[in-house]
Amino acid sequence: MSNSTAIHYLFLSGLGDSARDLLKFQGLLDIKNWNTLIDYYGGNPYFLNSISTVIKNLFGGKISEFLRYETLFPGEDITESLTQQFNRLSELEQKIIIHLGQNPNEIMLSEFQSNLKLSASDVLKALASLGQRYWIERLELENQIYFTLQPMLKHYIQAMQKPGF
Repeated sequence: MSNSTAIHYLFLSGLGDSARDLLKFQGLLDIKNWNTLIDYYGGNPYFLNSISTVIKNLFGGKISEFLRYETLFPGEDITESLTQQFNRLSELEQKIIIHLGQNPNEIMLSEFQSNLKLSASDVLKALASLGQRYWIERLELENQIYFTLQPMLKHYIQAMQKPGF
């Protein structure tokens, strides 16, 4: 019996250089601001496509005008999509995402354990699952591993915590 049942994953971390092509195709102006917009939306093609439509319709395609408001704008379609995805997460995964969304800084594994009173095993399982779903980002700073959310996801979680969401 061969071991041919292995599962292979392809990690996609946003569009990379293709994100610039998407913005060009969308007819967005202010090339010098493209990277800022791409960073805000994590290079996510769905997010970038959605916000490009908003920028074209409300700001005549001028990213600089949109960025003057210094806010992430998820739009109704993105909010609905994120809500559906969030609701499919386990209770523990939701708890971790909310904790990340409420903290302005990156969080170490040990902080999840102490702040949320969770076992290392539970935290590791939840982080592994969230990583596979691309809800979290892992960062290495000064030889330490931290976890965070993309700015768009952090904005969504913070908005979700407000009354009337």
